[in-house]
Amino acid sequence: MKPRHMAWVLAGCVVIIYANSLSGVFHYDDFHSVVNNTSIREVGKIPAYFSEPAHFSADLDKIMYRPLLLVSYAVNYALHGYDVLGYHVVNLLLHLGCVLLLWRIVVCLEGPQRQQVAMMSALLFALHPVASEPVNYISSRSETLAGILLLLSLWLAVRTPRQTAGSIAGFCAGLLSKATAASLPFLLLSWPEGTLSARIRRVAPYAMALAGYVLLLELAGLLPTARSEPVRSGMAQLATQWKAVTYYLQLLLMPVNQSVDPPFLEGAWTQWAVWAALGLSLSLLGLVVSRCRGRLRWWLLWPLWLALPASAVPLNVLVNEHRIYLASAGLFVALAVLLARQTHLRRPMVALLVALAVLSFQRNQVWASELSLWSDAVLKAPQSSRGRVHLGTALREEGQMSKAREQFEMALLLDATLLPARINLANILYEQALGRRPVDTGLLRRAAAEYEAILQVDEAHREALTNLGNAYRALGDLSQAEGVYQRAIRHHPQYPDAYDNLAMLYADQAEHLRAAELLVEVVRLEPSRGEAHKRLGDQYFQANDLLGALDAYRLACQLEPGEPSFCYNLGELCFHLSRQPYPQAQQYGEEAERVYGDLKRRHGAYRNTQQRLNQLTEGR
Repeated sequence: MKPRHMAWVLAGCVVIIYANSLSGVFHYDDFHSVVNNTSIREVGKIPAYFSEPAHFSADLDKIMYRPLLLVSYAVNYALHGYDVLGYHVVNLLLHLGCVLLLWRIVVCLEGPQRQQVAMMSALLFALHPVASEPVNYISSRSETLAGILLLLSLWLAVRTPRQTAGSIAGFCAGLLSKATAASLPFLLLSWPEGTLSARIRRVAPYAMALAGYVLLLELAGLLPTARSEPVRSGMAQLATQWKAVTYYLQLLLMPVNQSVDPPFLEGAWTQWAVWAALGLSLSLLGLVVSRCRGRLRWWLLWPLWLALPASAVPLNVLVNEHRIYLASAGLFVALAVLLARQTHLRRPMVALLVALAVLSFQRNQVWASELSLWSDAVLKAPQSSRGRVHLGTALREEGQMSKAREQFEMALLLDATLLPARINLANILYEQALGRRPVDTGLLRRAAAEYEAILQVDEAHREALTNLGNAYRALGDLSQAEGVYQRAIRHHPQYPDAYDNLAMLYADQAEHLRAAELLVEVVRLEPSRGEAHKRLGDQYFQANDLLGALDAYRLACQLEPGEPSFCYNLGELCFHLSRQPYPQAQQYGEEAERVYGDLKRRHGAYRNTQQRLNQLTEGR
């Protein structure tokens, strides 16, 4: 088969197997890093991604330094907003790029006469279900983006003639996508060909770039040693990583029980499983070093070098399928090399590829929605409180409130300290109480008690403060609600809803000036939100500050001219002012006529716009 035909076969396999991933949705971390991340909605902010890690997420406690990943999200958003299809297309293309680059690298390193090895390696990498998470999960794009840049850099470094400058540039770009790319210098240094001194000279520029990247993370406070509260100690992290070896080997050898939330617990040196994994790892390492030579040893050690960057950083999630995405490539190449001369195994290998393709296709269907993903996770790990919280959230989004409530209650039975379960249960109780007629005060009080319990653990819990105030307000306990809203403002002075809720409370009590003062803070924090300006105008109008209301309505109409009520309020106020004995009465009338005319063009016979236009025309 000619090389270009091989490339088309690989591309066809990837597209066919992962075509059903294109109908997927956004999942858990996608919401804080993509959907709710306002930073990706303006391409003008792209330069700031490289200097301000806070742009990575809408939640400041989840920030990471991955500016090129953010650039890819920003480009997606600029092209099609939040249409998830475009995000999935990019993920699929990145996986395809990794497959094609691995194929070319194997050809370069194993020689053109080993095309069969290269093709088998690429097919195993393309079709194995371990790739299903990086392809289906938008937030796992960091893995495929860093992977394609690492593989590109490696290919440019080993091909003939070498393109060192391009390889170093690709390496730096990979580092700016995810720390996985830091493995490249280890791969180049361990390559079995050439003298050690020659390899050191070749690796030196990459090592310098890596040192600069680490320094950058240190200055940004993103290294584990720079964090005020590390996820776990160094010894616990080491034990967890050793223990994870057996999990990842099982996932690669038998990918039939995959789960987004596997039943895997943090490792400790008192656990026999950690020592068993350590013994297995050292045995395999010793076998590879003593019995394998040359390129085969290099491919078998590939996963070790790829695992180093991810293993060094303690993360909240203990194991993930996407962490061995690129690490698995070396094992697939080694397997292809070992089986290249075993012609009697060709049919079983074809059957294996078909089985892997079927498993990947089925796994894509699990990723189709939040409900299917977390239902599958809970089915495979019913004792996982985290999985039940996510399943409850998915059920809640589907409107299945009673079933969602059951999942949150079960999560609390499994782990009474789990705040996400408690806050979600409280929210469900609150919503169910308001959904009944008359309002169920018993459920409301139970919801309030749950919010209070959360604040006993975390007095600054933003959602608990906000919703507790709302619960007291619904119960008619306005003094309690006011106190809670004020606590929310003290703890979260940059959170607009804290001011907004208290403003609504004052507005209900006809304290319009106090409400307006709070809404001024809301529009300061959200200057582009037309609704906030409109509500500020309403409060100024109720307080008889007509000029203040005029300015607020003008801004609301200017920001969202497609929302007819905003501009209608402006027209009504201008019409009212034009009938008063003001020196600017004529100008107000002309402005009202312009506003009503624009409303009529945009929305037709909206309310009494035509009547107002007639009155203004007759009054000339």
